[in-house]
Amino acid sequence: MGRVRSIEGRWRYIVFQIMSDKELEYEDVARDLWSVLLKLFGEVGVSFMNLKVIDYDKRSGFGILRCTHKTVDIVHAGVSMISEIRGTPILTDIKKVTGSIKKARETVEKLKIQVDR
Repeated sequence: MGRVRSIEGRWRYIVFQIMSDKELEYEDVARDLWSVLLKLFGEVGVSFMNLKVIDYDKRSGFGILRCTHKTVDIVHAGVSMISEIRGTPILTDIKKVTGSIKKARETVEKLKIQVDR
C-alpha cells in the first residue's frame, strides 16, 4: 500500500528572506502578506492557495510559507510585490521552494549559517 496524500493536495514550502533595517514581528509579516495577497488575488484566489506562514525568524528575516503546488507561482509573485511592512521599507527574496517541511527547515538553517559568517 502506498503513501496516503492529504485531501488538500501536495504542499510546497517557500523559503524566503525579508531584508529590513528593523526587526519585524511574525504577526506583522503574516498580516501584511495576507493583505497584499488579498488585494492582488481576492478572497477566492487566496482561498485556493491554502496559505500558511509556518515560521519566521525576526533576527535573520528568514521564513517559511506553505501553499498548494498549483499556486506556488502566484504566491511567489505576491511575496515579491511586498515593499513595506508596518511602514518599514523591505526587500523580499525567495530562496527556495521545496516539497517537504524538513528540507525547508534544513535550507533555512544552512542560510542562517552563511549569513552569520
